[in-house]
Amino acid sequence: MAGSLRLDAMIDWLGLFHSFLPFENPIGFGAADFLELALAAWLAAMFLLRPVAEPWLRRLALRPVVCFLLLAVAPVSLRLALLPHHPVPRAETTEEFAILRTADNLRHFHWLNPAHPMAAFFGPAYAVAQPPGIAIPTALGQAAGEPWAGMVVSVAALCAACYWMLQAWTTPGWALTGGALAVCAFGPLNGWMNDFCGGAISALSGCLVLGALPRLAHKPRWWLAAILAAGLVLAVLTQHIAIVAPIVLLLCVLALQFLGRRSSGHEVAMLLVSFFFFRFCLWYGAHLLEVRGGAAGIRQYEARNGIDRPDPERRAVIDRLLSEAPGRQLVFIRYWPGHQRWDEWIYNDSDIDAARVVRARDLGPAENERLRAYYPDRTAWLLEPDAKPPKLSPYQPEPQPQPVAKPPEPAQAKPAATKPLLQFEEVPQAR
Repeated sequence: MAGSLRLDAMIDWLGLFHSFLPFENPIGFGAADFLELALAAWLAAMFLLRPVAEPWLRRLALRPVVCFLLLAVAPVSLRLALLPHHPVPRAETTEEFAILRTADNLRHFHWLNPAHPMAAFFGPAYAVAQPPGIAIPTALGQAAGEPWAGMVVSVAALCAACYWMLQAWTTPGWALTGGALAVCAFGPLNGWMNDFCGGAISALSGCLVLGALPRLAHKPRWWLAAILAAGLVLAVLTQHIAIVAPIVLLLCVLALQFLGRRSSGHEVAMLLVSFFFFRFCLWYGAHLLEVRGGAAGIRQYEARNGIDRPDPERRAVIDRLLSEAPGRQLVFIRYWPGHQRWDEWIYNDSDIDAARVVRARDLGPAENERLRAYYPDRTAWLLEPDAKPPKLSPYQPEPQPQPVAKPPEPAQAKPAATKPLLQFEEVPQAR
């Protein structure tokens, strides 16, 4: 802790990273200058450490069990280190809530959502069906008490399975390199570890298939056939595009291996791998040092990441208030005009009637009274998520507008008869 405080003080004293605009930076450096400086330092470190690191990594690659465990633990450890600035993710989209509901069905051995007589109140997350395979990690996490834990374990299994798959296609050294690339690509900064969409479990099925096929062709074993069958069944159950991720990783590693076998290609292959690791370390360090010096400033140049969630604390505050309220609760969700469709707040367990908190769409006073009559023992609340911050208040039904009696129309007087200005008379015809 003391070392961390000294580092913060030193960065603040130097003031080098408070601005990435050349005219505001003390030494006139912009973002590109700092990036070039960091890349030069990275390449220098690789050059200086290579005589020591390369023999050690080669010896490590010959210990497959140790490599397997290291690659499984690495993404979990790296993500847990980010928790102070990036807390446990919460579901936010209709797709994620539908997956959580599917996971709850799996946990209770239900295949489909039971029909509900008030389904109109419970939004699209109640009606959308998701493939059961992608909800398996979430179901395991729910059984353990935290749905996100299942996603973390699935990514750890994916990174270790990538290494196992590559062992069947390439040398031990390149298999270890590919496993490390998988940690960087699919690990703590990827959306698969920070949402509930189940991409990692689908990619895991591809690793099982690609890892078992060459081994079966070389030496058939019943357990390899079982792994192949499990991978195929999992691929059918997930139906996710992420199944192609291990194919892309395998092709990249084989291309690097082919390049490394050329006379001068080994250095080029190592340089490409170093650039990939540099990119991961740069952005991981920016997220890890979220509040220090220029870390917050450099984050604006990050092209894309899957770890940032839009203000997760606002949901946690509402959940905490509802958990502290005594008894069973009924929450009406009222969206304001212009509400973002992806920002979903209507979500419930698979057994809605048995849930302690039921969240429903605000359909107007008349319809809301029907739902209140259906749940007479629940305390009603009104949640307005578009307020800043989201507003939770006791539900007060709006008074029905009373019809206003129209005043009697005044009787219209009949117009007085007027003498026509012109009068025509019949003139007798002459004989």
